[in-house]
Formats: sequence, C-alpha cells, structure tokens
Amino acid sequence: MADKYESFTELSSAETEGDDFEVVLFDRGPLVVLAPHGGGIEPGTSEIATEVAGEDLSLYIFEGLKSRGNVDLHITSHRFDEPRCRSLMENAESALAVHGCVDRSASDSVVFVGGSDTRLRSALVEELSRAGFPAEVDTMLSGEHLSNVCNRARDGGAQLEITERARLEMFRSLRRAGRRDPQSPFWDFCTAARAGFVR
Repeated sequence: MADKYESFTELSSAETEGDDFEVVLFDRGPLVVLAPHGGGIEPGTSEIATEVAGEDLSLYIFEGLKSRGNVDLHITSHRFDEPRCRSLMENAESALAVHGCVDRSASDSVVFVGGSDTRLRSALVEELSRAGFPAEVDTMLSGEHLSNVCNRARDGGAQLEITERARLEMFRSLRRAGRRDPQSPFWDFCTAARAGFVR
C-alpha cells in the first residue's frame, strides 16, 4: 500500500506532534538504533529498539500515537527525512533499524535481515539464529537502497524486518497495553540483536 505522505514535511503539515506522533531521541555516540515506524505504525519496534540500544547506544524512534490509523504515518525508509533523524545520522558510524512486516505464511515467525553492510547482516543472522530466532537475508526486503535510513551511517547499516507472528511471541499482545508486558522471547531477541550489532 502506498504511503499517505511522501515526506516528513508533508506529514507534519497534516499531523500534530505530541498528539498524532512523537520523536524520541538520545544521542549517545556513533552507533545508532532506529525505529522509524514505531508506536502503532509497526507495533513492538519501539520497545525492541529501546532495549537493544540500552543506556549507551544512540536511539531514534518515530512513534505513532493515534488511537487508530497509525499506518498513515508510515514514510518509506528511503524517503524518511525527519530532520532530527537526519541530523543524528550525519554523525553515525553504523546503524540498526528495527521494522515490522507482515507474515508471508501462517507459520511465519521469521526475521528478514537487510541493509548495505553485509558484514553486519551476517553477524545479525548468526546471533539471532543461535538464539533460536529464524533469520535470513532477504531479497524482497533487502533494505539496500543507499538512501535507506539505516544506510546513511558512514559504514552503512542493517535492518531487521520482524514478522507479526515473531513480534506477537515477544509481547502479551501488540496493542499498546500488551506491549508494556514483554515476554521472555523479547529479552532473548534483544540480547541477540545487540550482540550482532555491537561486535
């Protein structure tokens, strides 16, 4: 489905920060974890990105706050141009973006790994697979576009496209209240993703 808005300028002229969306940003250095479709846009990605970043990695979240219709706030990654994100990425050495995607089959609890940094992609697949999370480099969600938000770091970056089924295993539910109650797979996933990112 096509995005409603093609840029942040277009989005911000129609949506209200603080009511419809918010930006969370912690600049803690050159390794950046992002959730550009957080909150209700791709549920669970804000929580995962926050845990992976911990207290020492930079964190950027664009979070949908609407009670419904958060999909309207989705801006495709290679067009994602929110100014605070752009500024943070100017000093980034490497980046990991956390996304959610739809299941491709009824039993699809998979993480699709993409991005321009092939070394980082391999490390993420290795760590996630070792922790029991099926992970694979994907061609459909390759994330290799040079303008993709995760690739704007100096050394490029990687993205995790986590299926809905996989995210459902990490929380009591993907509703706002359910996401406040992470389940044990959440902690294992975030530990593995961080290990793959910070090597």
